[in-house]
Amino acid sequence: MCSSDLPAFRDLDNEALQSQNLYRWMYIILILGGALVTIVAILQIAFFNASWIALIGSAIATILAVATAFLQSFRYQERYFNTRLGAERLRSEYFLFLSSSGLYANTQDRMQKLEQRILDIKREVKGGGIA
Repeated sequence: MCSSDLPAFRDLDNEALQSQNLYRWMYIILILGGALVTIVAILQIAFFNASWIALIGSAIATILAVATAFLQSFRYQERYFNTRLGAERLRSEYFLFLSSSGLYANTQDRMQKLEQRILDIKREVKGGGIA
């Protein structure tokens, strides 16, 4: 197997893990922010005369709404799905190559076919065309 094959898988695998972690952190931030807004609303109910609590709650809710729109514009989930699928397709190609089946049954040009498939899969992932 070519020395450039395994790094291609590792690059996509690492990128998928990073996107997955960023996606999860985005939702942790949103959940904690939602809990904070709820706590502030409960404080406002408990202290009727404190109108400043309502202002704090609405400010936090506004910041949370802007953060949600901003974070979703990065499309972490779509990037995660795309890179994960690319990494799994590379893994599948490696196993087909190792078993000398499918495209790789011919022993003469199987290395060139593997290198071409790796380039094709990487191109599809970078173009966003897999998922």
